[in-house]
Amino acid sequence: MQKPRLHERATLIVDVTIGPGEQEQARFAAKMFNVSRAGAAVFSKRHFPVGKLVRLEIGLPNGPPALPKAMLYGVIRRVTVKVEGNELGIEFVAGAADHAGFTRYLDRRQAQFTTMGRAGFTLAEACIALTIICLLVTMAAPMYSRAIEQARVDGAAGNLRVIWSAQRIYWLEHRTFAANLAVLATMDLVDRRLVESASNPDASFVYSITSGGDDAFTATAQRSGSSIWLGQLVMDESGEVTGSISGPGGQVLTPPS
Repeated sequence: MQKPRLHERATLIVDVTIGPGEQEQARFAAKMFNVSRAGAAVFSKRHFPVGKLVRLEIGLPNGPPALPKAMLYGVIRRVTVKVEGNELGIEFVAGAADHAGFTRYLDRRQAQFTTMGRAGFTLAEACIALTIICLLVTMAAPMYSRAIEQARVDGAAGNLRVIWSAQRIYWLEHRTFAANLAVLATMDLVDRRLVESASNPDASFVYSITSGGDDAFTATAQRSGSSIWLGQLVMDESGEVTGSISGPGGQVLTPPS
């Protein structure tokens, strides 16, 4: 039996009945796979010797109405005996019974699978998909930017409250509020990074105490490092954070109350 080339084979796993070609009354269940125009591999519990003529009745999935089942004749060319059964290599007898209709059925089936395997996106479909992705990114980017900036504003408000707490402790010892952050940092009441924010190019906010006296103080967090988001937050001796940060499209962000 001449082995079909890879592109000539088709995956066709179907139930068949198989029996000796000259004894139509003897029929046995089998399973066909790896079929081509020239022949097929069949799995059968029944053993057939090499060279034996057999008759196959094959149900055709999605076959034409005129040929729901094909009857073929073939010759056993190879037998592989396994524990679970026998793999039979069968060479079809060309021109016998329904062989011509069966080969046309295989050609149509293989053409359908080839077309499906080559299906892909057209240029128009790819452009539409890219347009949709760009629209989604355009819609999501402002919301993402706003959420990130709001987190920075919340962090700055938290740092101002730390400064307020430090000023209260400083006042209890000195009966006056500190005039600058360096004094509070020297007493380890605030993080030194707040003092160094003015010289840090990566700082989102610059913190400072703009005034301090016996009864009042003012601390600010000035937005820096951005040409899009501008503004400042202010904290005084009352502990209330005021002010806002303005951004693109008229967005205004305020600290949490």
